[in-house]
Amino acid sequence: MNPGADWEALDGFSIPKAIDDHYRRQLCYWAAIAGGESLRTEVYTALQDGPSKGGRPEVERYFGPGYQDLISARVAPLIEYLEFCDKGGPGLMKWLDRTGFGNDLGLIKAMLRWAGLRGPILVDLDPATRGKG
Repeated sequence: MNPGADWEALDGFSIPKAIDDHYRRQLCYWAAIAGGESLRTEVYTALQDGPSKGGRPEVERYFGPGYQDLISARVAPLIEYLEFCDKGGPGLMKWLDRTGFGNDLGLIKAMLRWAGLRGPILVDLDPATRGKG
């Protein structure tokens, strides 16, 4: 399956279960590699509980005005890295947008913690090369 290419076949905002499942599995997998079981559990819980119906207003209430600068500085580089790392990520940004998880407070909090582990994009997702670079 190539989820990035599969987006081209979508009509409207429907998301096939296989594509949705793919990104949920990948995020949990990557989180476990980057931050161990506690981060994987945090991401998994956010994915099970969300997306939040509060969306962007809820995120803004939690982080305060200017939260978008925080997201842009910390989370966006991580998401971009995951999107383009060629390990099952192409289409991730579109999935986050279409599902509402891009504005989910639980997932944003988990992604902020994840981004802070090794800097915004300094995360090695390949267990074979982790710590060797």
